[in-house]
Amino acid sequence: MNNQTHHSVSHQTTQKRSVVIIGAGLSGLYSAYLLKKHGVKATVLEARERIGGRIHSIRPQLGEANNHEDSGYFDMGPAWFWPEMNPLFKGLVKELGLVAFEQYSDGNYLIDESRDKAPRVYPAAYMNQSSSHRLEGGMMSIVNGLLEALPPDSVILNTQVTAITKTDSNGYLLKATQDGQRINIEADYVITAMPLRLLIQSIQFEPALPSTMQKKMQSLPTWMAAHAKIIAIYPTPFWRAQGHSGSAMSYLGPIAETHDASTNLKEGQLGHGALFGFMGVNAPGRKTAGEDTLKAMSIRQLTRIFGPLAAEPLSVELLDWTREPFTATYDDGANLTHSVYGLVPANGGAEHPHLLFAGSEAATRNGGYLEGALEAAETAIAHWQRLHD
Repeated sequence: MNNQTHHSVSHQTTQKRSVVIIGAGLSGLYSAYLLKKHGVKATVLEARERIGGRIHSIRPQLGEANNHEDSGYFDMGPAWFWPEMNPLFKGLVKELGLVAFEQYSDGNYLIDESRDKAPRVYPAAYMNQSSSHRLEGGMMSIVNGLLEALPPDSVILNTQVTAITKTDSNGYLLKATQDGQRINIEADYVITAMPLRLLIQSIQFEPALPSTMQKKMQSLPTWMAAHAKIIAIYPTPFWRAQGHSGSAMSYLGPIAETHDASTNLKEGQLGHGALFGFMGVNAPGRKTAGEDTLKAMSIRQLTRIFGPLAAEPLSVELLDWTREPFTATYDDGANLTHSVYGLVPANGGAEHPHLLFAGSEAATRNGGYLEGALEAAETAIAHWQRLHD
């Protein structure tokens, strides 16, 4: 990720840019990638110290005896896409030369409904879902691929935008903090690619956005923000040898559903196994229980479902997205369902014609999915092109 920069800038400095994008997640980086095709180098500002946003692939330290080239990356955020339903994502995977593989689903599907009895067993066909796919190297491989395709120094990390003020020329003055210092950036166009609810609560606009738009943004729950994801990593995917797919549903919890999260193991290849699950406990309950208790309860649950080998993971990783301040707001803690998304128009209206909105929550067809992040970026850039031309 050698294109990332981390410069401190005096608070008295005002930088001038053609297009500034707020947020270096999938939608923000894809917006910059599309602008590059138009010959424009955008500046992407990211509040975190990493790129990816809600895409976050980790490579845990598993001990010297267990770390090897195939230890793999594991997705603590979104992990799947559906080639039949996600043409933009599928096309970008091909364009960037990435390797996709089908989610492992061979074997039994289990339902955990009693602490005193073994889980009910169903054949894999019981699920009858569209084939989901993952990426080698985790979902971070797609944001890393976009980053590598951008001009050097396109992304500035640790930079949080706090105010956006329209200038006389319909451009914008952005105020931000970077490593504790204040900076100013001028831009002809601003594209926001952060969750809309977080946007409206954390950035001051002058003049204010239309009240109807503010209400709409506030009403859109941030995708992923209410969830917590847990991954247990094992020396091997032992459940496969037992005839299980790794997929299970539980009425007992704390994990509501589990799936195989192992790396893309070829026939006969050794490699770590992993099970991931979405926590069925809501945010207040997770906070009360605490991370250590949730991990311990989850391993007991996996042991009940998949047998004694599940009791000895090499590592247990838990990420509660409600505790990520650059993802979630206070209002996002309770919504564990998939919401209806979409923001029209794609810009700030007559008052803010050069302010454009990307991010998955803005997508009108695939909001709340990775496909929606790409869709919203394409809509924003198409709008920019109409304005720019």
